[in-house]
Amino acid sequence: MSTKDLTGLSNIVSVKMSGMDELIKQMEDVLPKKVRQKVVKDAVTNGCDILLWAMKKECPEYMGNDPDEPAGMMADALSFVVRRPRGEDYAVGYVGPNKYSIYPRVLKQEWSKKNGKTVKVDYHRKVMTAARYVEFGTSRGNANPFMRRAFVSSKDAIVDVMQTIIKKALGLR
Repeated sequence: MSTKDLTGLSNIVSVKMSGMDELIKQMEDVLPKKVRQKVVKDAVTNGCDILLWAMKKECPEYMGNDPDEPAGMMADALSFVVRRPRGEDYAVGYVGPNKYSIYPRVLKQEWSKKNGKTVKVDYHRKVMTAARYVEFGTSRGNANPFMRRAFVSSKDAIVDVMQTIIKKALGLR
């Protein structure tokens, strides 16, 4: 999948790994189902960990002068979760901004058109929303696709570590 294919996406980037069909077939023949499920989940977890650290390395730090937006908060909000559907032999890893992380609440003075007075407005923004703006850009700012760069730079290492874990479980290494 090229980066050109990813430019129109605004919510999720999905990647399906292929080329490991032979290893997966060997696992089905050799390993019991419970062991197979654990091996696959471990492999996906290790792959997600590599991608997470690559994203943290590529993540831009806030360099503005607003004291209410701490530097490095976006990188701190990056995490991953691995899910394996009940009874299935595959696992899915989600890597990116944690949907529960929120920048600190900020009270700012603003002019209200409604009543013609200055009022305090409570601003808060999810880190996930800010990361989407950084990754894909906005009408006021250019895109800085740090998540795509991280994936492109680490995809070979992810495949290698996943293959190594599966081969070790099969006794091939």
